[in-house]
Amino acid sequence: MNNFDSRIASTEIVFVNFYADWCPFSNLLAPIFEETANKIEKEFGQAGRVVLGRVDCVKQGSIASRYKVNKYPTLKLFRNGVTVKKEYRGQRSPQALMKYIRNELKNPIQQLHELNEVLKIDVSNRVFIGYMRSNMSKDFDTYQRVAGILKDECSFYVRFGNVSSQSHPSEHDIIEFRPDYAHSIDQNDKFTGNIDNFGELFSWTKTKCENVVRQITFENAEELAEEGLPLLILFHHPSNTDSSSRFKKLVQRELAKERQSINFLTADGLKFSYPLHRVGKSRDDLPIIAIDSFQHMYLFPDAKQMDIPGKLKQFITDFHSGKLHQEYHNGPDPANRTTRKAKGGGVVNQKLPKKHLESAFKKLAPSSSRYSFVRDEL
Repeated sequence: MNNFDSRIASTEIVFVNFYADWCPFSNLLAPIFEETANKIEKEFGQAGRVVLGRVDCVKQGSIASRYKVNKYPTLKLFRNGVTVKKEYRGQRSPQALMKYIRNELKNPIQQLHELNEVLKIDVSNRVFIGYMRSNMSKDFDTYQRVAGILKDECSFYVRFGNVSSQSHPSEHDIIEFRPDYAHSIDQNDKFTGNIDNFGELFSWTKTKCENVVRQITFENAEELAEEGLPLLILFHHPSNTDSSSRFKKLVQRELAKERQSINFLTADGLKFSYPLHRVGKSRDDLPIIAIDSFQHMYLFPDAKQMDIPGKLKQFITDFHSGKLHQEYHNGPDPANRTTRKAKGGGVVNQKLPKKHLESAFKKLAPSSSRYSFVRDEL
């Protein structure tokens, strides 16, 4: 793909297979990708809509390095010249790849037709709402392009015409950001730049859209594991939105600077019951906070105490300093051990029960039966 840069810049969607000829998994995918490309050409033949491309990572190593490709084959999607954050990790069949492309071509913005529909928006996700005069404007086209790139991270909505002007009377288009913890329009943040400037709007939206706390699911677990950072996870009951909201606010308030060294996550404690079972916990113990290092899982003593200033930060500090790992092997510090009376009347140190077991998440990393890795450490 010698015309890589010009092609991704001039096409709405470019789906790229980063491969190596020596990789057996790349060779298995090649005919499947070729068949999919033929189907795409028949279904979406118009110029500038969809293109499938291949990059030989040995011959074109600079392109592979630019996009941090470290395993083969890697499938990445580019929209309007910008790479989508999540690479494709689904089934490798023409049917599955076609379904993925069709889904990516859907309008990323949901239109609100009634005034009260805004009250039904799921506030568990970060939301952008556009109040616009027309869907034929350059403002809307730019908003749509930005939403297409970031739709996996946030939700995008729009109101047009009379519905828009009734709630936001203005001569100009407006885009508002609603954080995932905002239950009131008073907490919304308006974009103050030029909406028709793609770079300006994308930069603002991307910054707002990046969640410090993400939700781990079975679908994105491999992606999160591949980032290589330890996981600080709040396991909560899906009906208990209070604990996850408190956790998100706490991380934003006290721990945001730690995001370069640890991944902050929430998890459905019912779906992820297996890791909890391994540390002797059940749904009755939710919410639970733990750090998973991909070697061991360390339990925070009491999730109800996470709001105590500095408590969770100290837990993270103890993890990074090695204190938690040392206690895993040697038991708690003597000052933290309980005591009991011996038969002769003396006092005997008694170790607390070990609450840190082998990681249940280390097997979620990319599998060696699915990829050929560039380096042995992955």
